[in-house]
Amino acid sequence: MELFDFSEKIKNGIQAALTEKRGFLVGRNGTIEMEVLLSRHNGMQLEPRQILQLERNAGVFPTTTTSILSWIRKTLAAIQDSDLLVAGWYKPIATYELDFLRDIGKRGPYLPLRALEPYYVPEAYQWTSALEGRRVAVVSSFAETACLQAGNATAVWSGRAVLPKATYLPVETRYSPRLARGRAEWPDTVTSWDVAVAHVVNRVMEQNAEIVLIGCGGLGMVIGHELRMRGKVCIVMGGAIQVLFGIKGQRWQNHSIISTFWNDAWVWPRFEDTPGGADEVENRCYWG
Repeated sequence: MELFDFSEKIKNGIQAALTEKRGFLVGRNGTIEMEVLLSRHNGMQLEPRQILQLERNAGVFPTTTTSILSWIRKTLAAIQDSDLLVAGWYKPIATYELDFLRDIGKRGPYLPLRALEPYYVPEAYQWTSALEGRRVAVVSSFAETACLQAGNATAVWSGRAVLPKATYLPVETRYSPRLARGRAEWPDTVTSWDVAVAHVVNRVMEQNAEIVLIGCGGLGMVIGHELRMRGKVCIVMGGAIQVLFGIKGQRWQNHSIISTFWNDAWVWPRFEDTPGGADEVENRCYWG
């Protein structure tokens, strides 16, 4: 299938779920999360590096054995119940990931990563057109900025209809204590990743959102699954969520395509949304 077809498949799935008033989940896993899942599936001990990255980069805390096993169990359930799943995009582990998915009985066709990014396809194929007129929760550490940017979408996308008019509802997420270091951290009441998930899910439900766009690291799949079971339409976008809303990040500053979209309407993340440990994560990939 061509990229256009995969993007249209997401759009059709969203529209059908909304019409039928049922939950729907487009899932994806990050590289760190997938490495942990693969190690566990193959009976291997997690390396200290993997445990550190799961907490710092992916936001899973604390990293006790019980906590990690619970996260693995819930993430596997989310993978199994995904209506559409992005897989095989990170080439170094693609073969292992696809073997793993077959082993657990999760059949394709799997989506390419770019199917989640509507700016790569013509307007007729963009899944984001299904957002028009809907109540859309934006689950992100940049949620407030994203929703402000949505109001300026025409300028952000230089007239392209990438981000339609809708009611965009910010649902702010924060970072693990290991990464936050006193800035952009979860409230004191959020003492673990699963409490963070419940906090986000409750906020989305309070907002009465119909569609949920999710960029919340290693918690994204679990959040999406919990909301799918509550009848919400969820798309786990990962880091690409900030690109959709015209928010800059170091990762894309020299990107051959995405950097060409940048214009005066694009913004950098706010200082208060930037964790104290940002320098430790891929050269501040999501921040300035």
